[in-house]
Amino acid sequence: MKTHQKLLAAFGALAFLVLITALLGLRTAARSQDAFAAYVDGAAYRMSMANHVLDATNARAVAARNLLLVTDPARLAAEKVAVTRGRLRKRKIKHAKA
Repeated sequence: MKTHQKLLAAFGALAFLVLITALLGLRTAARSQDAFAAYVDGAAYRMSMANHVLDATNARAVAARNLLLVTDPARLAAEKVAVTRGRLRKRKIKHAKA
């Protein structure tokens, strides 16, 4: 085997190794990006669920407060419905988390 052929074979082997290394690096970067995206999506979902629970709790608290302040029987019935609806909404959100 001539020197020229040996150099060409060595260059080809090194070029192949560089190509393999680059492909492995791209694959690892893609996996890292996917893992980060999953983490961010999970955090956004948890924050959204926490906001829903907070909103349901606030609505129920306002309805319970109004239940004590209202004297009109028709409005009293409406506030009781609002308190019950808030309790059911909060349960529904908590069960959706699981």
